[in-house]
Amino acid sequence: MATMNSCKAAFTPNGDGLNDVFRIGNLKYSKLEEFRIFNRWGQCVFYTTDPKQGWDGKFNNIPQDMETYQYLVVISHPDHTHRVMKGNVTLVR
Repeated sequence: MATMNSCKAAFTPNGDGLNDVFRIGNLKYSKLEEFRIFNRWGQCVFYTTDPKQGWDGKFNNIPQDMETYQYLVVISHPDHTHRVMKGNVTLVR
């Protein structure tokens, strides 16, 4: 069984140490199966299965444009259920 949630977010990867990385929050008892960020053309600009990693607003080490990106997160729970979350994140410089 999968649950889908949608959310909007924003982050500012400008190097000031505040809100510079878009990442998944607390996954105390769950496992991150995938975390992907897509640009407006559907190209995957970030992918990880490591819950400690987040997107710094770069693709191939090149800062990306200020715009809205789509994210996909899949989490598995100890009871073998999955949660799928999709939404938008706005990159602000």
